[in-house]
Amino acid sequence: MVMDLGEVFLIASLIFIFIHFIAFRLSKIGIGKISLIGSTIFIFLALLTLTYYFIIRDFNVLYVYHYSDLDLPLLYTISAVWAGREGSLLLWLFFICAMNLISYNLTKDRVATLITSLFYSILLIYLILFSNPFIRLPFTPPHGLGLNPLLRTVEMVIHPPMIFLAYSTLLISFSLTLSHVYRGENWIKVVRSWLLLTWILLTVGIYVGMVWA
Repeated sequence: MVMDLGEVFLIASLIFIFIHFIAFRLSKIGIGKISLIGSTIFIFLALLTLTYYFIIRDFNVLYVYHYSDLDLPLLYTISAVWAGREGSLLLWLFFICAMNLISYNLTKDRVATLITSLFYSILLIYLILFSNPFIRLPFTPPHGLGLNPLLRTVEMVIHPPMIFLAYSTLLISFSLTLSHVYRGENWIKVVRSWLLLTWILLTVGIYVGMVWA
């Protein structure tokens, strides 16, 4: 069976995060940063690929078949990318990798970056092995099953990305806290801004979810 382009991007992201992990452990900072950028780019390309499959109504992709149809408006077609477990996990992985890159550029904290990268790699391996959004059917159905009517709302466009972005910034706070505690340093000042960002994102996400409910 030919591997889908999206799967290639996922595996490339995993390879780059492994290179990043090894490079940082060996104090090869330049290689570690470049490979982290590479991992972020490839997970973003995987997310774009899945979004493209939804836009062109590629019902040969099992995930697209389950959550889209020919009559779904474009806005809801895009939000259907994170309507299921596979797409939600892919979106979360992109946010984690992007926030990890931003955090390293701001703090230069290698230990915190490695902690986040380890978490990212575990989730990515799970996505590839057990929750692959790029599985294809042996045939192409003429029509998809369609998005659940309860998910055909504007709130669906906003709520999940906000929540997953908040989870990602909270993970950065966790990693920075562990790093500073490990070195016996004061972690509150460094983590405070990330926690405030998490609080804002969660507030917006929960408010939208309340309106949605």
